[in-house]
Amino acid sequence: MRILTMLIWLFGYAQVSGQDLSNLKSGNTFDVNGTASLSISYNGVNSSSDSLVNHADSYSIGLRGSLSFLGIVMPMQLNYRKGQFNASTANPFFRLGLSPTYKWAKVHLGYRTMQFSKYSLSDITFFGVGVEINPGNLRMAAMYGELKTPNFNLDTLAFHADLISNYKRKAHGYKLGFGKQRNYFDLFYFKAKDRYDVADAEEFYITLLPPPENVVIGFDTRFVLFKKLTAALNINLSAVTNNQNASDESIVEDLDEGLRKALNSLITVNSTTRANTAGEASLHWHDKFFNLGIMYKRIDPNYASFGIHYVLDDLENYTINGGVRLLKNRVSINGNVGVQRNNLKNIRNNTTERIIYNINSNIILKSNAGINLTYSNFAVDQRAGFVMLNDTFRFVQNTSVISVTPFYNWGGEKTKHSIQVNLNRSLVQDISPLNDLQSNGKTSAQVINYRREMKSSDWSLGLGLLRNESNFKGINSERTGGNVVVGKRFNDQGIQLSLQTGYSILSLNNEKDGYALNSVLSASWKINKRASLNALMGYLNKASTISRQYDELRFSINLAYNLIDTKGNGKEK
Repeated sequence: MRILTMLIWLFGYAQVSGQDLSNLKSGNTFDVNGTASLSISYNGVNSSSDSLVNHADSYSIGLRGSLSFLGIVMPMQLNYRKGQFNASTANPFFRLGLSPTYKWAKVHLGYRTMQFSKYSLSDITFFGVGVEINPGNLRMAAMYGELKTPNFNLDTLAFHADLISNYKRKAHGYKLGFGKQRNYFDLFYFKAKDRYDVADAEEFYITLLPPPENVVIGFDTRFVLFKKLTAALNINLSAVTNNQNASDESIVEDLDEGLRKALNSLITVNSTTRANTAGEASLHWHDKFFNLGIMYKRIDPNYASFGIHYVLDDLENYTINGGVRLLKNRVSINGNVGVQRNNLKNIRNNTTERIIYNINSNIILKSNAGINLTYSNFAVDQRAGFVMLNDTFRFVQNTSVISVTPFYNWGGEKTKHSIQVNLNRSLVQDISPLNDLQSNGKTSAQVINYRREMKSSDWSLGLGLLRNESNFKGINSERTGGNVVVGKRFNDQGIQLSLQTGYSILSLNNEKDGYALNSVLSASWKINKRASLNALMGYLNKASTISRQYDELRFSINLAYNLIDTKGNGKEK
């Protein structure tokens, strides 16, 4: 591993140095190209409601873009936010990361993300260094850094917070493969190990947060056969030791002896070590007129990797999908059907089976008219497990969704019209012998929208009618109303205005529950080629007699300015 790391860094260093020399010869050493924009925003709110939510103003400052210096592309993004739903000065954070790129080499510095496979290292943020090298058909990558652990806590009120704050998770990984995006084969290795800045092992048990360790190895491959058949396979083996300091006197029975010996060189193996697999395999045929595919996915119970955020474990899934395209793509029909189950190791009281099938169809009757049809059904069947007491219990739940959306457009160059209707219905039904009416529910929506655009005067008008109904857990709520949208563009001044107002009558359990009024005024102004200003003001009033009522005014303003917008030798585009 050390030799591989040294080789990767030597390749990366050679690329940066080589590019420096070429720029010195060309005389373009100090050219700076790219884009960078500064954004300043302020959001305010004035609310009067019967809730205890504290509505606070907020503001943010952001700088983002990319620079090309010495031929190396460096994306950047800096943000500072304070206020409601944002980080404040009481709990600040600062993250800086760069990923300079030159030809087939990319280096990651600071806070970055990388991906080996979706079940090993996938888009989790680490602080450290990484490199990706893809010369020709060679695919190489490596990373080393620190991950933020889920147990990291800066709250001084937490029990033994001084020890928790020293909780660190070191990680490193390698990927070696061959091929391009359509056809490739990758081998990968990822390891993460938690460390404490304390010497006494007894304090691990005081914090109730023993240091775990994780290693994931596997391969990911994809290749195309006969130009239309694509096969993919991804296999991951993850071993997790929940406590590095646990006793190794009793090794878990479900860990194979041969596997335990193999893992001894990669990870601390003791009584808390578990090894599980996750992966998927698929075969897909894609033609001009139709496509057909099958997929198998399996994730063992308690599968985990410290390089991913979250995974739904204990499932096995079989899926068939297909589609057809007819009449020069005027008619397209796509659908899939799948079976999913859990309790793969028969350790749960019950086994849950899911059946999913849906059909989506787009029909273009003419160039200006068509209809979209969607039907899906989702079923959960929970059958008895190995516990005798549960043999008398059976739970089955169906969810179906039906959506119909026709549309029609007409008009000429000066004035255009469009009308769209959407009918949507969903149903959740408990059909088990022990039927609980509180588990049943349904929602429905009927919406019709009309829009008119007058290009000669740069005016636009929109009208909408809607009716929403929800019935769940014995609560029936209904909303009926409409909205009006008026827009105007002033192209000479670079100004665009829009006003949207809606009014709805509310009812709860078949009793009148007042009304809801909302109005939003938005404006945008392109000051010049570099600067733009956006503002929004919204008003929402719910005059309810039964449910919660509120009266709220919100406003925001944003200024964006392009600091750099160059191409070539520093000239503006």
